[in-house]
Amino acid sequence: MATFSDAYLLVMAPVGILSSIIILPLLPTFSEVTKVVMLPILSIMCVLAEPIIRILFERYAFDSAASTLVSSLFVLYALGSPFYIVKELLVVVFYALGDGRRPFLVSFGAISLNAILDWLFVSRFYFGAQGLAISTSFTTALSALVLFHLLQKKLPGIADYAALLCPLVLLLFCCILSGFSTDFTFHKVQNLLAISSAGAVGMIVFFIPLMLLHLSGSQMVRDLSRILAKPIIQN
Repeated sequence: MATFSDAYLLVMAPVGILSSIIILPLLPTFSEVTKVVMLPILSIMCVLAEPIIRILFERYAFDSAASTLVSSLFVLYALGSPFYIVKELLVVVFYALGDGRRPFLVSFGAISLNAILDWLFVSRFYFGAQGLAISTSFTTALSALVLFHLLQKKLPGIADYAALLCPLVLLLFCCILSGFSTDFTFHKVQNLLAISSAGAVGMIVFFIPLMLLHLSGSQMVRDLSRILAKPIIQN
């Protein structure tokens, strides 16, 4: 249960902050904020899930195996978090229209389907904890799509499916590109910084005793250091 709470806490942190700001009956505002803030945050956090979790939680009994498990749960929960915000927005719209019955029925159906999928994924397909996260994200996405379809029937012309397809494909491409660039930068820059830092520390540790003991060549090192540092000091 601790792994679920840790993963869900990390997913809901950005979702909770953003949803408290953008859950308004204004679809353009919602889509704009989600496009430029929510999706890139989630794509980056999915790629960096394991190192983030190691920094936040890995200590004492929380070992590397637990970090791997929580990071996998985090990614699976994160897949459903954009749909969670969409669902909350649509529920507010339905209540503003004086229709609370349809959101209630959709939520009841989603809870029932979630329970069935939990049983199937865990007891039949043996997905373990990941199966619970998959079922939660799937039912959240499905309920958001059902609510959107019902709203489209209630208010014809509120959204054009064809017009939404191109931006969605572009957003998906941007998320994938962001994820790959984040992963590449994290691993390559990490190694480059480690090598550069280790080499610099090794050189400094080598020359410090030479200068303290005034060995042959130490004066040349001092002069070279002053020459290199002079432009930096002047700037």
